[in-house]
Amino acid sequence: MAGSITVKGNNKYKLWYMKDHERYIKTVTCASYQEAEVFLASFVTDINNGTYVKPCKMTLENFVTRRYLDYYAFHNLAGETIYKHMQELRSWVFPKLGNYKMADFTPYIWSEYFSWLSKQVSTQTGNLLSIGTIDRIFAVLCSVFTCAKKWQYVKSNSVKQSRSDLSNKKHKKAKKAHVQERCLSYQEAFKLIDAVEKVDLKYQLIVHFAIAGGLRRSEILGIKWSNVDFNSNIIKLSKSSLQVPNLGYVEGDLKTPTSHRSIYMPPTTMELLKHYHEITPNTDNNLVFVNNRGVRKGKRLCPATVTRWFRLFRKKIDLPPEVPLHGLRHTSATILIAEGINIKNVSSRLGHSNVDTTLNVYSHALTNVDRLASDTIEKCLYEDPEDEIIPSSPYTISSKRYKSKIKLSKLK
Repeated sequence: MAGSITVKGNNKYKLWYMKDHERYIKTVTCASYQEAEVFLASFVTDINNGTYVKPCKMTLENFVTRRYLDYYAFHNLAGETIYKHMQELRSWVFPKLGNYKMADFTPYIWSEYFSWLSKQVSTQTGNLLSIGTIDRIFAVLCSVFTCAKKWQYVKSNSVKQSRSDLSNKKHKKAKKAHVQERCLSYQEAFKLIDAVEKVDLKYQLIVHFAIAGGLRRSEILGIKWSNVDFNSNIIKLSKSSLQVPNLGYVEGDLKTPTSHRSIYMPPTTMELLKHYHEITPNTDNNLVFVNNRGVRKGKRLCPATVTRWFRLFRKKIDLPPEVPLHGLRHTSATILIAEGINIKNVSSRLGHSNVDTTLNVYSHALTNVDRLASDTIEKCLYEDPEDEIIPSSPYTISSKRYKSKIKLSKLK
């Protein structure tokens, strides 16, 4: 074999190759000597083909703070998104891998890292890091190394390569289960709707917007009265409300271009909104949801305030602790799919960039749709038309039965 390998210990191997009187050296981390031989073969091939990228001596932390943020993130990501990404990197990535050189990363290192990460405990909840948190960290690191590859700091995206087909399947399966756990059942949804009637009308509407409209928190807080059409029961979503370091609470763009949409809201929710409009003083910013008191009276409502309120309210009415405010959006989508609403319409209502996103995240609800299809075939082909078929799924029960559950006591 062309080239040679020197064992350095601690799973580190130094690769050597000489061409045209120029020495090429590269240190890699591998699980075995056999894997190092594979790296050497690829190393030699790249040098001979002229595609070899010289090792980048910049560390991961320096690359993120001096290159990735300045030349990519600040131009393509929202301020709140950058803030959250940097929080996660500083908490879970930089302390362990921040001093690694960009050229030293291999799929093996990342596989070991994500195995370690899955066993870490969140300082906020006291539980193991959720699938959602690990998925976000993976996505951020993928983005960082995609840029590094594009700018020729590294040869390949080792983060993306670290997950085999098997682990990807396991991850997707775990993520689907995670989303399903963060949904309310029908009974829990009715319990929430009953209980929320007794709280401040502002928060009552936020809950209705999340579960009836499937809206994100940032979308709800970014709605202006000029976006509301009471005649048609339509709400136009065009801006979001964000919390940005050093800037405070500002207006921002929606998550994706397809998030710009107009959706119909249930008449019950619009009646509540109409009453809220009548009793709410006008503000300069024309926002629907603002602070009602204190030094920030009339100013944009803080997203974290809404999250804290829902966490306390959820505990008070004894809802599952794993269901956050965003879980109401998941609940809305799950109910619509399980009730047989076309998946493309659901995707459009949620503002997803494509139908595949909806299918991947909410595939658990499609099982109930299949049961509904089975009931329909049974009714059409095998049963007496006068017989009543008992639904095999709780999701096939008509929501009309529970219409009386939503009272407009605030309007009387």
